[in-house]
Formats: sequence, structure tokens, C-alpha cells
Amino acid sequence: MATCFACDAPVPPLPGLAARLACADCKSRARLILGGASLAAVLASSRPEPLEGSALGPLLNPLDLDGRRAWALFAAGGWAVAEEIHPSDDWFDFTVQHAADWPRLRATLRAAREATPARVVLEAVLAGQTGPLTLGRLVGWWSAAAQARRILAGHGPILTNADAWAAAEALAPGDLDAASRIACVERLLVLAGGESGIPG
Repeated sequence: MATCFACDAPVPPLPGLAARLACADCKSRARLILGGASLAAVLASSRPEPLEGSALGPLLNPLDLDGRRAWALFAAGGWAVAEEIHPSDDWFDFTVQHAADWPRLRATLRAAREATPARVVLEAVLAGQTGPLTLGRLVGWWSAAAQARRILAGHGPILTNADAWAAAEALAPGDLDAASRIACVERLLVLAGGESGIPG
């Protein structure tokens, strides 16, 4: 049994996640860093149906929990709050760097980068990955985070449940095009400790 990162109460770990979760009492105090709204209040739906789903992750993050930076995770109609172990600029950074499989992928990227700096080779290495961090999933996360940034830039801080619904309804299927793939691979290299601006 793991412990709450805010108070050390017992909390079951989340499979596939390297970060600890907050207990129910502590997670209820989580606030959105942008705007300062209580996440629990934002999620209290003003409609008959709940505001839920993994697509909320890029929109309703990052969080502050008692002075600690944290991130909300949404799945199966529920939500959790996880500690930030590695500094993360956005939801993509958090999700990748806090995946249990990240150390293996990071080592693979570094080794591939040392062998050849060509982006096409690195994309091929990523395309051959199995497990939770496949290239398709990573590019999907990258696109979702980029779309959330655009929505929030035009919408402003999410302060209420109505704000959250409006932002969530603006979400559309992400771009999985070549430009998104390139940007995703470049960001992964930065996170892995490589350089950006890799040649094609």
C-alpha cells in the first residue's frame, strides 16, 4: 500500500503511474493553479450528467494541493490527484514523465539519439515501442495537450462547472499528422535529456 503524498495516509497505488496519489480528504483541497478554483467544485456538474472522462486531463491541470504542485487524472467516471515528481510544463509532460514505463523509454531515446540524431530514425524507434507508451498514444497525448492550450488561451481560466463544460465541449479529435508527430518526438527528446531541433 502506498501513502498519500500530502499526509501519508494509506492510498492504493494506480497501476502504470510512478507518482503517489492524494487521499480523498487531501484531494478535495486541490485547486486549479490557473484561476485558483477548487477542482471538486468545478467537477460538481450543473447538468444531469457528470463532467467526466480522460479528455479533462489536459484542461483541468495543473493543480496546487497545500503548496505542492499536482495533477488530476480522470478515468472510469472518477478522478485522482497525483504528485508532480518531475517538473512538467503541461499535461503531456506530466503524463509521459510519470508513467511507470518512462525510465525505459527515456533510456531507449537517449541510446537512439547517441546512435543517430536523425528524427526519422528516432520516430522509427518510437514506432517500434510496445507497452503503454506507443508512438500513437504519445502523439495523441501531445495533440490533446496542444488543443487544450489553444482552448484555454481563448477561454481564460476555468472557474466554474459551466466554464469546464464549455471548454470540454470545444474539444475535437486531435491532430495526428506529421507536424504533430515531429513536435511530439522533439518534446520527448527534451524530456529525455536530449536536444530539440533535431534534423529530419
